[in-house]
Amino acid sequence: MNQTILNQVFWDNRILDYFIAGVVLLFSLTVVKVVISAFVKRFKKFAEKTTTTLDDLFVTVLVWCVLNKFTYSFT
Repeated sequence: MNQTILNQVFWDNRILDYFIAGVVLLFSLTVVKVVISAFVKRFKKFAEKTTTTLDDLFVTVLVWCVLNKFTYSFT
C-alpha cells in the first residue's frame, strides 16, 4: 500500500487507524466465537452424561439463542 493513502485523514483519524481497528474487531469476534463454541461443546458433553433431559433442552436453547444469533449477526 502507498504510505500517502494510509496517512490521509478522515473524521480526525488516519486510514491506517481505521484499518487497524477493523483487524482488531475481526480478531476479537473470531476469538469470542471460538471460546463460545468450545464452551458449548464442553457443555454438550456434560449434558450427554446426565440422565435428565432438562439439561439437553438447555443446551439446545443455548446453541439456538446464543451461538446461532452470534454467528448470523457477524457474518
